[in-house]
Amino acid sequence: MKIEWLNHKNKLGFASFQNNCITFNMALLQYFKSNYVRIGVDSNLKKIVVQPLSNETVDIGAVDEGTVYKISINKSYGRITNKGLISDLLENYHFNINDKKFTTTYDEKNDIIIIDLDKEVI
Repeated sequence: MKIEWLNHKNKLGFASFQNNCITFNMALLQYFKSNYVRIGVDSNLKKIVVQPLSNETVDIGAVDEGTVYKISINKSYGRITNKGLISDLLENYHFNINDKKFTTTYDEKNDIIIIDLDKEVI
């Protein structure tokens, strides 16, 4: 008998959007260094970029405080709860994201999570 052991760390990453939060599945938790992230947008490519930040980066002021969002990390998911952020993505960027789930990729070189809005999970 040949057994292949399943590894939850090899699963695909997903980001789900609700009216006031972004939720990340367990596969993405390994990339978050603290409870802080930055959010960026490439509106031409329809991608949302999440940059995990260390506590030190935030504490020493290495990034603009206005670009930092808090993320709650639990055993099975991470969540950014910020209605203003979701409203900004919906209204200013016209992203159709509410109540939807998208695949993600991790860019190791740049240490960012990329949410591809062209890859909705149905």
